[in-house]
Amino acid sequence: MGVLSRTPAPIDCDRPASADFLRVLAAWAVGAFHIWQQSWYSRPAAEHWLRAGSVGVDFLVMLSAFCLFLPWANAAMQGRPLPQTRPAEFYRRRAMRLLPAYYASLLFSLALAVYRSGWSRALAVDLFTHLTLTQQLFPACYIGTQLNAVSWTLTVFALFYLVFPLLAPLCARHPLPVLGAAALVRLNALMHAQAAAAEYQRFQLVNRMPLVIAAAAVVVGFALGLTPPAPARRLLRGLAALTYSFYLWHQMLTVFLKYDLHLPAWQGVTPPNQLGDKVWMHRADMLY
Repeated sequence: MGVLSRTPAPIDCDRPASADFLRVLAAWAVGAFHIWQQSWYSRPAAEHWLRAGSVGVDFLVMLSAFCLFLPWANAAMQGRPLPQTRPAEFYRRRAMRLLPAYYASLLFSLALAVYRSGWSRALAVDLFTHLTLTQQLFPACYIGTQLNAVSWTLTVFALFYLVFPLLAPLCARHPLPVLGAAALVRLNALMHAQAAAAEYQRFQLVNRMPLVIAAAAVVVGFALGLTPPAPARRLLRGLAALTYSFYLWHQMLTVFLKYDLHLPAWQGVTPPNQLGDKVWMHRADMLY
């Protein structure tokens, strides 16, 4: 595919169509997992796979790293000069790509939080950490956030983007030492997470950037060997363009439908899925 050999690739080797395929698949897996969390509707054979859908987050982060590094990898393999990217310009482009949609979803979740519980000091702190993409560093603003629950991943992306323009040229010139150092960082982070006393502490640590960024490398590598036909590539590119907004909004809107609008209709304080109402669970799954 142009990355592993000098044979010309049949598609743009700096944007393989199979990356779009995996991005769409990963976003769907995360969405299916979050919808299952609210409906609890699943057949026995499918429940395990729905629960495992959260691993799609790892794929999305890994894909971002893979696709951003492709120009450096291709240039190194083909003996061309490495791309010249000033960190400030890289940060500006990433911010323009991610922040407008992120802040739009954050504004909606803030309006919901004020509507549900009113303004408070805790909400102000929650909002500040989300605005600065530091929410994952504070348990109350990460696990117990009143805002968009999926936005913790933006902290992972932000930290990765912060180091990427510094590490990319270094890794292209000296891949083995850099990858070896990254493996040691990951191993140390994993051991630290395993040693955490409480379950919520392990959950926090496992979802930090050093562990998330490398978790799906092997699967991504195999999947990127795929080369879909041209019509499928166009469809995948269109769907892939929607995955970021879908990721930001799907869980928040599902919870809004269930708890704020009580849809599908239900009464009382205990959701019907917790009472074993399978008819409601099926309707909720279809709606969400």
